[in-house]
Amino acid sequence: MKYPYFQISKKSGYAIRGLLELALRGDSEPVNVRTLAQSQGIPTRFLEIILNELKQGGFVRSMRGKAGGYLLARGTEEITIGQVICFLDRHAESVKATVDSIPHHGDFVLPSILDRINQAVSDVCDETSLKDMVAEHMKNQEAFTSNYII
Repeated sequence: MKYPYFQISKKSGYAIRGLLELALRGDSEPVNVRTLAQSQGIPTRFLEIILNELKQGGFVRSMRGKAGGYLLARGTEEITIGQVICFLDRHAESVKATVDSIPHHGDFVLPSILDRINQAVSDVCDETSLKDMVAEHMKNQEAFTSNYII
């Protein structure tokens, strides 16, 4: 069963998708914002703003000119989902559930369980690199590739 406790901001989700697209394309040549946005179904202007922030954070670098665009600033094994989320959502405050003024028995137990869930999610994000995401993407692509034998 899946529980919808963990959600990242749309901004972080778009950033991770944009970084994954850069990782999939390799570092041979820069990719322009429009191409990245179209390939991931992200609004171009929004992705442009996000990439500028990621540039300030040292996740991507940009090249100007006709053949310009964005490249990863570090290796895929050096960039984790947790780093991206922490950087982009550093000003977002965690949202805590409000409890009625009269405590219930579950009110004392639930926060510690939710803290453990949050810690587990944080651990997965901190351990998952772009390299891992590329490997997962490739594995999924292979699963969907049809084999034709003639």
